[in-house]
Amino acid sequence: MSKPKTVEQLRDMASGIIGIPFSAIDKNGRLATGKGAVGTMIEESWFGQTPHNDEKPDFADLGIELKVTPYLKNKAFRSKERLVCNMINFMKEHEYIDFESSSFYRKCNSILMLFYQHLIDKPKSDYKISHAKFITLAEIMKNKYGFFFLLPDEDIEIMRQDWEKIVSKIRDGKAHEISEGDTNYLGACTKASDSSKRVKQPFSKLEAKPRAFSIKQSYMTYILNNYVINQLESERLITDGNLLKTKTFEEVILEKFEPYYGKTDVELAEHFKIDTKSKSFKDRIIAAILGIKGSINQSEEFQKASITSKTIRVETNGSIKESMSFPKINFIDLVDEEWEESKFYNQIGLSRFMFSIFKKQGAGYVLKRVKFWNMPEQDLEEAKKVWEHTKDLVKSNNIVIGGKYGYSVENFPQSSQNEVSHVRPHDRDLRAGRTLLPNGKMISNYCFWLNTKYVRTVIED
Repeated sequence: MSKPKTVEQLRDMASGIIGIPFSAIDKNGRLATGKGAVGTMIEESWFGQTPHNDEKPDFADLGIELKVTPYLKNKAFRSKERLVCNMINFMKEHEYIDFESSSFYRKCNSILMLFYQHLIDKPKSDYKISHAKFITLAEIMKNKYGFFFLLPDEDIEIMRQDWEKIVSKIRDGKAHEISEGDTNYLGACTKASDSSKRVKQPFSKLEAKPRAFSIKQSYMTYILNNYVINQLESERLITDGNLLKTKTFEEVILEKFEPYYGKTDVELAEHFKIDTKSKSFKDRIIAAILGIKGSINQSEEFQKASITSKTIRVETNGSIKESMSFPKINFIDLVDEEWEESKFYNQIGLSRFMFSIFKKQGAGYVLKRVKFWNMPEQDLEEAKKVWEHTKDLVKSNNIVIGGKYGYSVENFPQSSQNEVSHVRPHDRDLRAGRTLLPNGKMISNYCFWLNTKYVRTVIED
């Protein structure tokens, strides 16, 4: 194949690759030798050009970046990973005056996305590109080429705010504190083959982890399900993109709660005509305040940004009723995971939370405050210790099983051993369910928890 000279030629070549096994595309034997990623193989063998690693788009003359990205299909379609875009040069990025002049925008404002299904039981040579989609943030590209999909104005504004948050930390000398959970759609993921590697930053003597701009996995999943494979619609929390030109996403959301602070859950339920007998009536109150009928967590913005809404009840003495747990651990998967690709990291490191805090007052609970939160980088390191300890115990077959029913693990990390997290049963009744260990034994369902003391500190901050 020869290198495409026009955007139309690139479109035709992208359409032509669909359905062809990778083995029939790979001219240089990259799949057999393991050298280079799938994207490199396709760029070389199909599009006829030598890959480069600089700030220009892959098809520099056309102003288009090429990204080849996998997805998983189980009950639903899900992006397998974030879309890594370009390295962040901490020494230079802060010099760009705005989002449109940033290294990310110049490289990735227009992307040809090629999607393929990751199949666990088949070699990569059998994989095939299933979908090709041109995505752009630049209206000029949409106007010039009708087959480009222009991301919604609201999404572009939120990405702009994400870029500004990342650059703000660099300018404040806090590049070492950057976390993927800081932002909504555009992230700053770690990018180094050696996790101990550090690089210089301009406004602090402390060195920071190397990072790259990336489109978050949750946003990629939304693109896949709503703009590529299906044309689904979700309820939006913000329907006027102009609001985001003067206020942050968080500010727009939090302002909607201000008229309701100081009112009890019963008063709010009566106001919005919600049945208080429902276990989730507080969640329905939060949804009603934000103007949607369904679940907050299924709203378009929360799906794209992987934000989870949680209501928290605080007693008169300041104690918290709810503990913060995560889905049960699959120990078979756990032993093969790396930290930043693990399910637990995805749940606490890539995700954000919106806490709606109700405090006990008289016979009811008063809505006191709503806040957005993501786990700081230093706390992620503490949670990582719990994850590593648990993984090591299971992998080395050193867990101690006992308890009343003979399905309890007695030496998983406890809350007294770590300031942030611990591991304990997922269900109150240890007989409620069983999960399999790599050694073939069955134990009760377990999950990672955030310590109650830690959660209390978070909401009091």
